[in-house]
Amino acid sequence: MTLIGQRRAASPSAAATAPWFDSLAEAWQAMNDLRGTLPSPTRNVRSAALTSAIEIVTDALYLPGPSGQRRVPSAGAIFPYTTMVLANEEHGGLSTGWSLFQVSSDGRVSDVPVEKALTSGLAQALHPAADEGVAHLLLLNRPWMSIRKYGPRGYLYSRLDAAHALVNLLGIALERGTAWLRLNCGGYEVENLLSGHAPYHELAGVVSVRGEFTTSSTTVEAIKPHAPAIPAKPLARDLLEATCWSLLGERVSPAASAGPAVGETLLHTGLPSEGQQNLRLAGRWSRASAMRRSARSFDGRPLDAEQIKAPLSALGTELPMNLQPGGASAMEVTVFVADPVDSDITLDRLLGRYGRVVTARRTDRAAIAAACMGQQQLREAQAFVLVTASRSRLLYHGRAEFEEALFRAGAGGQLMYLGASRAGVGITTIGGFDPVRWAELAGLPKDHELLYLAALGNEAAVSVPKLDRDAPAVAHGER
Repeated sequence: MTLIGQRRAASPSAAATAPWFDSLAEAWQAMNDLRGTLPSPTRNVRSAALTSAIEIVTDALYLPGPSGQRRVPSAGAIFPYTTMVLANEEHGGLSTGWSLFQVSSDGRVSDVPVEKALTSGLAQALHPAADEGVAHLLLLNRPWMSIRKYGPRGYLYSRLDAAHALVNLLGIALERGTAWLRLNCGGYEVENLLSGHAPYHELAGVVSVRGEFTTSSTTVEAIKPHAPAIPAKPLARDLLEATCWSLLGERVSPAASAGPAVGETLLHTGLPSEGQQNLRLAGRWSRASAMRRSARSFDGRPLDAEQIKAPLSALGTELPMNLQPGGASAMEVTVFVADPVDSDITLDRLLGRYGRVVTARRTDRAAIAAACMGQQQLREAQAFVLVTASRSRLLYHGRAEFEEALFRAGAGGQLMYLGASRAGVGITTIGGFDPVRWAELAGLPKDHELLYLAALGNEAAVSVPKLDRDAPAVAHGER
């Protein structure tokens, strides 16, 4: 069998022809590596904090809303992350120590077999007071799930998706008690956890919540995993995951440095929003999260400035996290209005507080579709929100600055989704876009990189198929 494209190759590179397996028999064994497992034993865990944390995770990430979509967006509907909970177990009204659990999207809860010394150290690292009434919700990013579909660009998607999830976890947790978010935290305790129990993951962030934890039940059935046999050679699926990581090189590797103290900051450069738009108000966040959906296509009906303002105003929602004041100055928001129905003065007055406002003097729908990598379902959107960052701040100030920029972009995207949901404005994020074309259309600063692109409009009743569902290569400009 000859691979198309190699028939005329003079001498394929060694890397392209290096076999993963030494024989056809080994390759065949890998093809049939579908070993079943015995039914796992379970145990009952008494922990009000764990029960409440599971409810938060399910509500924020896994429970579909009325639209049938999850509460957070994800490129290609991949959701490339794992959720864990660090909480105290109870017996006879007394704490028996910290335990770690994994929460699956289907509601299963599994023990993560970690020694008590490690869980205690992790609790101390995440919250020095080691308050037994606090539950820690860990979101672990698993980039290869996106990389295997989108190539190296999938890593960008995975970080943005993790930011979507983290900010929604925080918002739902804030409705149940005192909560805060930490990025770049954990140190060696997290490194030990990831290397031993979640290889090829990276800690995207931790949402900690302290509340009364009044739930109908404080008992959870947890699955006790079997001790895995250590294979003589790496399994084929491990090789695939390692290969996806290798595409990024050593510069993009999980950071485990301890983050600064928790402080009250703003996510974006926008001013604090008006009271009626503040998603922190009781019940507003959960209702908006339940209604969140990604518009499939737009019908071309115009949006006025007030409608465009609704998603943007949510960017001012104040959230407790350990981002330093002033860090948001590295981010810029540009609003590109394709078909203005209001005067430039009105647009600037209502939208200018959130960033630059650019209006199209001649709307070229073909040019908009081309800038979105030919995705025709986006050509009738009425406005586009572009989140950009200075290239020097993004790429040459260290890994922490890079991660913070991606987090701010993704977190701002989730907030815009919630603001749009409350106002009934259609919104969708765009993963495949041509940054050069958008720089020309929106007049972006020459030293800025486009991190996040969202389209606003009135959703059409009839959907146009999204290219990344049935033709991903075309959606990303590949042939």
